[in-house]
Amino acid sequence: MTKHVIVILCCVTCFIAACVKDKPNPVSHQLPNTTHRGMLLCNEGAYGNNNGELSFLDLENHTLYNDLFRTANAKSLGDIVQSVSFINGLYYVVVNHSNKIVIVDPFTFKELNSIPVQSPRLITQVSPGKAYISCLYFPRIYVLDLNTNTIINTITTDHPNTEQMRCRNGAC
Repeated sequence: MTKHVIVILCCVTCFIAACVKDKPNPVSHQLPNTTHRGMLLCNEGAYGNNNGELSFLDLENHTLYNDLFRTANAKSLGDIVQSVSFINGLYYVVVNHSNKIVIVDPFTFKELNSIPVQSPRLITQVSPGKAYISCLYFPRIYVLDLNTNTIINTITTDHPNTEQMRCRNGAC
């Protein structure tokens, strides 16, 4: 019986000692120095919670900056941040469940434009003025004019959904 009490007390002590009262990485609500060497991170968020976001990992200062879009724009980026591509000096952030692509300034993280697209998945630049956008739920690829940021065409495919696209042998 005494052994059981000692085991229970040890377990309780471990649980109490493992608790952290404060968040270990509180949100700083600061924007990073993006001229530093670093990585932009897509945070997908929880489905249906409209909490997708961007973060920046500063590899020079070993600092993580969270909630960049919300900090710069005072609003949510959207529901399910699927991917981000750097095209013509701007971030094109694909927000799948919100049915849009948000164009973001890479230094200020301010929203410059938003393109409505049904179920976007990934975006691939195929020429200086054109990009293809894959579609999660439909057999199509959208053609985006990068000069006007409008969908100018749709390519129908034989598959129920399109995923990653790659240029091959100069075909783009």
